[in-house]
Amino acid sequence: MFYNIKSFAYNARNHHEFLEKAGDASNIERMKLVTTSFISGLHFGLTMGKPFNPIIGETFQCKSGNSLVYAEQTSHHPPITSFLIVNPMFKQYGSIGMEATAAPNTMTGKIVGKFNLEFNDGTVYNFKLPDFTLSGIMVGRRYINWNGAIKIDDTVINLI
Repeated sequence: MFYNIKSFAYNARNHHEFLEKAGDASNIERMKLVTTSFISGLHFGLTMGKPFNPIIGETFQCKSGNSLVYAEQTSHHPPITSFLIVNPMFKQYGSIGMEATAAPNTMTGKIVGKFNLEFNDGTVYNFKLPDFTLSGIMVGRRYINWNGAIKIDDTVINLI
């Protein structure tokens, strides 16, 4: 599994600052800040890392800025990581899994799961990550290209 929650947690401070500002913003401004936060996280969301092993009970907890991060791999085959991020202004929760196909030096992937962001006023956003292509697995420089669109839905006032 390439999504590494440890990488997310250690690099999330600026990412969460956008969400903290969004907690007090108007609807349109909040959507802008949520989108900015989401896009700012794409560069570190995919990293090479050892997945957690649910059989031996591996979990991860840390504090990043004002946020407490909790993660546990809840399935081994396929690898699925469930997470909860608690901040005074918001809460993020969901699960992350991946469907992938590999070629000799590239891999295409689709990140699946539920990504939710809930603000204290009850506003909830659902996210869908775009597909990606990872090249340079065996030789050459490693690149990740995001393919397709990001989808962010505000489930309360129906902003998309």
